[in-house]
Amino acid sequence: IESVGLFDPAFFLYFEDQDICLRLRERGFKVLLCPDARVEHASGVSAAREVKKTVFESYRSLCYFFYLHKSKDSMLALRLAIALGAAIRLVLFSIRRLCGGGDLARDRIAAYRCVISECVINWQRSDHVRDF
Repeated sequence: IESVGLFDPAFFLYFEDQDICLRLRERGFKVLLCPDARVEHASGVSAAREVKKTVFESYRSLCYFFYLHKSKDSMLALRLAIALGAAIRLVLFSIRRLCGGGDLARDRIAAYRCVISECVINWQRSDHVRDF
C-alpha cells in the first residue's frame, strides 16, 4: 500500500477497488482472489435510498477509472457507450413509468437523464472527468 498509495478519494462508491488492484499490478504485485472469503454488508441499502446519485456516481467513477488508466480513444468510446446505454435505459424506464412503475421508475428516469446530460455537456471536455 505504501508504494501505490491508499484508495483514491475521487472515487465514490465504485471502482476504487479496481483502481488500487491495477496500481498494485502495475508495481509488480500479484492480486489474488480468495473465493472463500466472505464480507457481509447491507447490500444496496445506500443505493436504494439515493438512486439518482448512485447511478450517476457509478458512471462518473467508471469514467474517472478510464481517465486514469486508459487512452483518450478509449474514453471517447466509453462515453459513446454510456450515452447509448443510458438512452436505452431512459426509454425503458419511461415505458415502465407509463405502465405504473412508481417511484423507482421515476428515480431511474431522473438518474439517466442526468447521465445523458453530463455526457453531452462534457463531451468535448473528456479531460475533465471529475465533473462527469
